Amino acid sequence: MQPPLPYGPYVDPSIRRRPVSGVRAAANLAPNWDAWKPDLVSKAPSLSDVLWPSAGAFAAMAVLGKMDQALAKKGVSMTIAPLGAVCAVLFATPSTPGARKYNMFMAQMGCAAIGVLAFTFLGPCWLARSTALSASLAFMIYFRAVHPPGMDPVSKGFISELSSLKPGLTH
Repeated sequence: MQPPLPYGPYVDPSIRRRPVSGVRAAANLAPNWDAWKPDLVSKAPSLSDVLWPSAGAFAAMAVLGKMDQALAKKGVSMTIAPLGAVCAVLFATPSTPGARKYNMFMAQMGCAAIGVLAFTFLGPCWLARSTALSASLAFMIYFRAVHPPGMDPVSKGFISELSSLKPGLTH
């Protein structure tokens, strides 16, 4: 046996490597996929963990609904797409970063303003929605205010809803 070379271990020339052909499945990938599955031993949430968030969401939507009903007499509506998603984030997962007040306020206001600007400059089209969506994501990341429901107005047809305010603008 020869001494090791300064740049690496000695390789015995009598050992031949098999050529690799085709795609091989790695046996060690299976545990990674198992990590995505929910734990089989996790227990169901307690009754209070189900009832309190549900009661909070009901109360919040009831108050907002009553306010919307009062504003409807004046021809104004404040019901928008992300309110249900905000309730889900706020009451079901209150300790997540998306449930912080700063994130909720900044994302809702910033994304709504971006959606209005995109509609104003580009009109009710796919380009306006795509531009508003990407600009909203950039806004939330830049201001460290990531709140996924903030993008709901843009992604679920805020621009279509705005176009109903000006009926002559739709294609």
